[in-house]
Amino acid sequence: MNATTPLTALESFLGERMEAGDFPGALFAIDGKQGLIARGALGARAIVPAVEPATMDTLYDLASLTKPLVTAAIASLLARQGRLRIDEPAGGRLEELAGTGKEGLTLRQLATHTSGLPAWLPLYLTGGGIAGALAAIAGARLETPPGKRATYSCCGYILLGEVVARAGGEPLDALFRGLIADPLGLSTIGFRPPVSLRSRIAPTERDCGTERAMVRELGLRYDGWRHGVIRGEVHDGNAWGLGGVAGNAGLFGTASDLVLLGRELEGRGSGLFEERERQLFATPEPCEGEVRSFGWQLAATAGSAAHGALGAEAYGHTGFTGTSMWIDPSTGGTYILLTNRIHPDNRQTDMNAIRREFHTLARRVS
Repeated sequence: MNATTPLTALESFLGERMEAGDFPGALFAIDGKQGLIARGALGARAIVPAVEPATMDTLYDLASLTKPLVTAAIASLLARQGRLRIDEPAGGRLEELAGTGKEGLTLRQLATHTSGLPAWLPLYLTGGGIAGALAAIAGARLETPPGKRATYSCCGYILLGEVVARAGGEPLDALFRGLIADPLGLSTIGFRPPVSLRSRIAPTERDCGTERAMVRELGLRYDGWRHGVIRGEVHDGNAWGLGGVAGNAGLFGTASDLVLLGRELEGRGSGLFEERERQLFATPEPCEGEVRSFGWQLAATAGSAAHGALGAEAYGHTGFTGTSMWIDPSTGGTYILLTNRIHPDNRQTDMNAIRREFHTLARRVS
């Protein structure tokens, strides 16, 4: 009998989780200092209305991976060009914050989730696009004093995305294409994927079930819900309400795209990011609560997707749809796991527990 290898143990674990119904399929990739170590596509990318096998060229709704890979990354590149400053107040770019007490929130605070802004608001209820979204965030109550505590906030990243777009003089998707995707030769990763790629995109939730429940919980009503299984459109309601492009969500991509971005973050790529940007992403912000850096979460955060499984200095991010990307400087490894765990419905899955075991097994492979 053949001995179980680290790779077969990893694949068996993911297979067990699929059999348990945690997600219909998964893509994984493990990259190291010498290049790609392992990758795989398991299970199905779609099960409704028909079963479609997952393939390595499947695109996933990367959800909140948009925050570090787009919004924070572009902010760092614009700072290098002198077009913005990391510690400047957001009110200098967003006149909508005038007189709200939020004018002094810095870009660093927005990027490190230390602004004190709420985690989430159903901004699409305003029906006013970016103007309505900014007005709603500007009028929200700060939950903690700025700079005191790291508490995850999509609202903060929607503000930061608009700051970046105004500083860069182009919409966020155009800035991502021009500053990151095109220089790296990445042709599929991006916002609002074309219809020609739709058959390769892993679908997400049907009938916006999760956000319907969240809005009901707030005692609010909304009649603009999308119906049927979402495919080829961003799942996040706020990003969808902003036309599919926002600082908090909207990015679609493959595991191969993320491998190349991981190499840039590790300093093993084309040199897109200089040492000062890489240090910005890897250095924790001193504050209470979660251990966060500029755009990223560190594995030192208790309960995180990599806590105890990767080095404490590892940094990464997860996405609500079931996506994850982590970089471990102690091994030089990049660990990517893409699932659509909310297809066709949101499962009550402890994804971070699954990710921790994935990282434990993936590290043995590397």
